[in-house]
Amino acid sequence: MNKMEKVVQRRGLLSNLKGVVKSLVFSGLVFLGLQNANAQVTFSLGPKGGATFSHLSKDKSNQNSRNGFVAGGFANIGLARVIAIQPEVLYNQMGTKGEFGGTNTKLKNNYIQVPVLLKLRLPLGAVYPNIFAGPSWGFRNKASYTVTNNETGESIEYGTTAVKKHDFGGVVGAGIDINAGPVFFTVDGRYGFGFDEVNNDIYRLNAKNRQWAVSAGVGFLLGQNKKY
Repeated sequence: MNKMEKVVQRRGLLSNLKGVVKSLVFSGLVFLGLQNANAQVTFSLGPKGGATFSHLSKDKSNQNSRNGFVAGGFANIGLARVIAIQPEVLYNQMGTKGEFGGTNTKLKNNYIQVPVLLKLRLPLGAVYPNIFAGPSWGFRNKASYTVTNNETGESIEYGTTAVKKHDFGGVVGAGIDINAGPVFFTVDGRYGFGFDEVNNDIYRLNAKNRQWAVSAGVGFLLGQNKKY
């Protein structure tokens, strides 16, 4: 893939993410118009964690996903009962293992990840089904990249510098929040996709991060307004 094709591909992914976010914003604004004008903003903080299933944007038939975990914290800023902004700070394990170009490859890349999500909620009593989307910034924490020649059995292991320091991408998903007074419980499933190639130029895999994740958490409502 030449440089121009990569630029076009990235613009296409960005355009798709922007389209999803714009749709959520528009829907949220429509619902906001139906809400009580005196509705108060809510704020909550809490921990969350879960399981991850990662691979790269290559032929998945040659890959086995790297199973790992994600853990961290989130803030939920409720602008109304139907819409919220949710920034998160997560430790996230990504990577893959598989056969590429006649070699067995194992990639482990861990990030400090910062998604900022627009969350659209449907109030059904104490239960809030929701969908969400937003950009995500990843900062490499630790990584390893091992390549084994299938013919000779010789292995070469590259260190953390084989993986780029930053990974910009997007997140889309759906979940359920359950209000329980001054706290709420949250469960979600999401798909994350990187826009940047994982490896530095001298260790090219020509691939981007892809990940499915399921997680659960608990939010603690702060301030005077403790109604979710």
